[in-house]
Amino acid sequence: MIVFSLYEIRDLIFMSLILGIIFKDMVPLHLRRKARAYNGEERANDVNTFNLEYRDGKYSVQKKSIFGKIKDYFDEDYWFSILLIAPAIVVHELFHKLIAQSFGLTSTFFAAYNWLAVALVLKVISPFFVFFVPGYVATICAEASKYCTAGLEPIPLVSVAIASGGPLANLFLWILASVLLRVYFSREPASLHKKNNMVILGLVIMQKLNLFLFILNMLPIPGFDGFHVFYNLYLVVGMLKLLFICIIFGVLFFVLYVLLNSFFIIRTKLH
Repeated sequence: MIVFSLYEIRDLIFMSLILGIIFKDMVPLHLRRKARAYNGEERANDVNTFNLEYRDGKYSVQKKSIFGKIKDYFDEDYWFSILLIAPAIVVHELFHKLIAQSFGLTSTFFAAYNWLAVALVLKVISPFFVFFVPGYVATICAEASKYCTAGLEPIPLVSVAIASGGPLANLFLWILASVLLRVYFSREPASLHKKNNMVILGLVIMQKLNLFLFILNMLPIPGFDGFHVFYNLYLVVGMLKLLFICIIFGVLFFVLYVLLNSFFIIRTKLH
């Protein structure tokens, strides 16, 4: 059972809200409008979209207050981005915390306020994607145990389990999104079903995002989860066995990737 403090819940909510702002425009506007059109949920016409008023045979632009502009910003696209982005990040961090607590260690989630502030500034001044760390889990040994060293640090195998928890969570979400996409395509093989179009768009983003996060976090770069995984495995099994494990893992991941994507490749060729 995962135990949260009020401060952790506050940080989770704050991080999710900021992620919604940062990634609001991640999905191109024309794709969102096309998906809504399939659903019969097309956005308001240009009169409403551009805040025009028809009077005396002509259109005039209405001025909006600052509160009106803020209200317009936090529209359905904002909540849609939170729904897509936040679960991938939150579940990733919660798996770190869950595994650490399962070993009796003390783990605490923190929102990375400095990184979030930098990302918000760069969102305004730069049109390009900026890599940043929205949050992290700090793990310590509160007391000596069989899972901790004399210096109150997790032993290597426990560190491997904790570090791999986040990427494996993204791997699971990627598999889940791929399977759900396959189910939707199976029901409507010729084309996307109208009622499911926004669902399809969300699942495609969920699939690609979690695959990206899994691969990114498994890179053996200092500061990444992959570095802690491979370094601690090296301490336990040595370099030769570590290379063998990496080869086996790489082959299994490649097979899984081919199996999950072959269905869509075949469908594309047939239709």
